Formats: sequence, C-alpha cells, structure tokens
Amino acid sequence: STGTISFRGGLATLDTIEIDRVMVSANPSITLMNGDFESNSLVGTSSKYMNPFGWICGNIVNNVSGCVIVKSGDKTWGGGAAPHGNYYLALQQRSVVSQIIAVPMLH
Repeated sequence: STGTISFRGGLATLDTIEIDRVMVSANPSITLMNGDFESNSLVGTSSKYMNPFGWICGNIVNNVSGCVIVKSGDKTWGGGAAPHGNYYLALQQRSVVSQIIAVPMLH
C-alpha cells in the first residue's frame, strides 16, 4: 500500500520553513527519494525555485511553487548551514511539499 508524507509552510506572508534529511525512523524499510535534498543540481546559482527531485510542490492558495532548494550558506536565505549535506529545502508561505511512499504491510 502507499501513503503520503507532506510538509506545509507557514501561514504568514514572510514565514519560511527549512527542511532537510527527511526519514521515517519508526520503520527503516520505508525509503524516501531525495530525503536530504542533495539530488538537485544547482548550476551557477545557490538557490532555485523548483520541485525537488522525487517530491511534488505546490501552493495551496494559487498553485505557484514556494519550494526553494538552497545551498548551504546562501546569504540570500540568511547564510545558515544545511543541517545535513550541502542543500536544504526552504518551504515558503502556504506551500506544500509531498511524496508518495510505499508502506509495507504489517504481518
């Protein structure tokens, strides 16, 4: 069977949520594609509005992407370091990022 893992951005205009190294620790057999957001290629830029590889991103108000892949240390995004690896996902305003995952049946 399948399930969906989702994260929602904040409700205020200037809210941004940073996401990195997503995993399902309760069941290690459930794997996520690109849970650390390292599978996104940023050439010539340190941030990019995009659907992260393996994820679907949209805005619940106007269906415009508020997902930004950010390189660790990007001063435009506050200069913070990615908690894991070289990239993290910035989820702006009312955006939602989701991934459909396979959930093994319990025996």
